[in-house]
Amino acid sequence: MDGAIDAVEQATLAYHRGEVRDGTLTDKTAAADPNILQITLAAHDSVVSGFQLFAEIYDGPAVPNARFVTLLDPETRALLAIVDYWSLSPVRVGASGGVAARYLAPDGARVAAVLGSAGQARGQLWAICRGTPSIERAQVFSPTRANREAFAQETGDFLGIDVVAVDSAEQAVRGADVVAIANNARGPVLEWEWVKPGALLVSISGGRLPAAVITGARAVMTTWEQLASREPYAAAVKAGTYSREQAAGDLASVILGQAQPRQRPEDIVSFELGRMSYWAVATAHWAYQWAVNRGAGTQFDLSS
Repeated sequence: MDGAIDAVEQATLAYHRGEVRDGTLTDKTAAADPNILQITLAAHDSVVSGFQLFAEIYDGPAVPNARFVTLLDPETRALLAIVDYWSLSPVRVGASGGVAARYLAPDGARVAAVLGSAGQARGQLWAICRGTPSIERAQVFSPTRANREAFAQETGDFLGIDVVAVDSAEQAVRGADVVAIANNARGPVLEWEWVKPGALLVSISGGRLPAAVITGARAVMTTWEQLASREPYAAAVKAGTYSREQAAGDLASVILGQAQPRQRPEDIVSFELGRMSYWAVATAHWAYQWAVNRGAGTQFDLSS
């Protein structure tokens, strides 16, 4: 995870410097329930090129081999690797949250909260602990008791911290210095009065935070377009009550010291973790190098 966090951070800075090109092709079949194909390219000429491919029926079941990331040599565009999206995603999304925790968590953060108990939640807690080494306790809530208790046991043993399964989202959030929202809820999952002054909120999907976040927190974004497309920001932007100038800045500007999201220790900071294509390619490239160095994975040659 340390390597993945570093890869995402460097990719974020490269994108900020204009060194990354990206673009998306979308196609869908002419059917009552169309299959949607999305291919997103990201290219960094001195490092790697690649694309992420999604093929799915919207809200339909996951199909094997329909989501993957492909890496290409930056100069020849020869195929280097194919990486399964479902294996990579919790690491990629986690690493993105880990970069946020590295630069946005309050000083001396001790307690993390996790809302969710599936793979993305595990990736978030792992990355938050690596990005914020002072974390010594985590409070996890998800609706199914068996799931949250299994999460607490397994992640506590793996991370070497005290992970406690609690009976409500409120119990998880209250007193937490870093709150990771990593579930599939359709609406807000916490009340604003539960949030500790000075905390960091990391949400991997839009619509999970209450409307009070707009005035109650300093928002750090991946891009303005990503922030402005997510609720509750999207509605506020449409209504003319929220503008780019009200956001604290983008993540790269924070890393470079060009933006100071927390003007006072008690300021709450929110990070809306968007899906950036270059993050997927950068994390896949790190995973490819990790595998080559350890003799992992399966080598193949198409010409054979």
